[in-house]
Amino acid sequence: MKRLKKKQAKGFFTLKMLNRNFISRKGIKGLSPDLPNFVKDPEKEYQRREEIWLNKHPEISKAERKR
Repeated sequence: MKRLKKKQAKGFFTLKMLNRNFISRKGIKGLSPDLPNFVKDPEKEYQRREEIWLNKHPEISKAERKR
């Protein structure tokens, strides 16, 4: 969370996202809390967005962290 605050991250981050070891760069964004009006199941939409975010930000290995 400190890394994200330092990078002035926008949006919100779920616990699953925060527990992941990923490279945080300047301009990193979390999930947008805004949903279009036509979304019938908000929870399902947030889960879909979370999966997309997790795929875009792969977890780094211990060897990569040591470098």
